[in-house]
Formats: sequence, structure tokens, C-alpha cells
Amino acid sequence: MCCEVLTNVLYTLSRLALGQPSLTPALVERMYDQETGLFWPLARPALSHRPPLTWAALSPLALPDLPEAIGRRLVEEHLLDPSRFWLPVPPPSVAADEPSFSLWDPIIPGLRRYWRGPTWVNTAWLVWLGLVRLGYEEPATELARRIGGTLRAHGLREYYDSYAGHGMGARTFAWSALAVELSEPDPAAASSYLA
Repeated sequence: MCCEVLTNVLYTLSRLALGQPSLTPALVERMYDQETGLFWPLARPALSHRPPLTWAALSPLALPDLPEAIGRRLVEEHLLDPSRFWLPVPPPSVAADEPSFSLWDPIIPGLRRYWRGPTWVNTAWLVWLGLVRLGYEEPATELARRIGGTLRAHGLREYYDSYAGHGMGARTFAWSALAVELSEPDPAAASSYLA
């Protein structure tokens, strides 16, 4: 059995959109680790070691009812750390200081390492929601600028090199159009997912 952080964040967002009760308190109680200030997946049987640190540990930033102190800790201690997540095109799918971080597969030359380092615009959008909600105006604007510049230079791609910004994966990939929301957010959104 595995209880994964991002899956539960997305499920909670969908419940909130439907007017159902939030699962955020349960996520905080069960998956938030006070010592590290991060959200970690649960597994049974228990893992023998901690899994690699991925952007999923930051994904609860998208929850509008995440306690402010936890959100601030996620941003200040982890997201804005230039050795982990605040790379030239943030956030990478795996923290840059993790041994498993890679933009290329070392076993099969030329094969992209999907979720082991590149940046995905949909993940940037979710953490951007938390930056905006918590009042981190300058980092939110900077994230939008970096992602927008990457898309202007390399087009709509499935994901991007988190250092150089080169487009990777599928071309004309629609979810990267979320970059428009980063640079031109809908003012009505403040009363919905940003509230």
C-alpha cells in the first residue's frame, strides 16, 4: 500500500472544487514531517530508507487551506533553495542535490529521465499557486518570468531542462500553456483556487 502526496493533493483540490470537505488536515497529520518540514509518502510495509526528495513534497503548497506556517516553511526552506528546487527553470522534478537527479539516463544514452530532473510547467503552476496565496509576490513573479521565458525560447513542450531550459519530450504539449496563467492570472481566480 502506498499513500502518495501529490495524488492526495490533487484529490483534495478536486474535492474542494466540488464543495466537499478538505482532506488537508489529514494530509498534514499523516504526511507532514515536522523535522524536515516536508511532506513524505506513506507506505506499508514501511520503507527501509527515505525516498528521493521530489517536488511532490512541495505540492501541498497548492492547497488553499494549508496552514500558513507549513506553507512558509516549504517555500523558504525548500522551494527557494537554489541548490535544490530554485534552479534557472524551477522547480525540477527531483531536488538537484539528490543523487538520483538526472536530465539524462546513464544506462541508455539519449533517453530522457522523465521525472528525475526536468521541469514540468504543470508542477511549476501548482507551487506558484502557493507562492501567490502566501504573498510571495517577488518569487511568484520570478517563477512566472523564468517559465514564460523558457516557453518563449523553446515553445510548448512536455517538460524542460531545469538548467538550460531546452524543451524536452513531446512538442506542442498543451499543459505547458499553463504558463499563461502564471504571467496573466485571472483576477477571478483569487476567489477560487487562490483563496
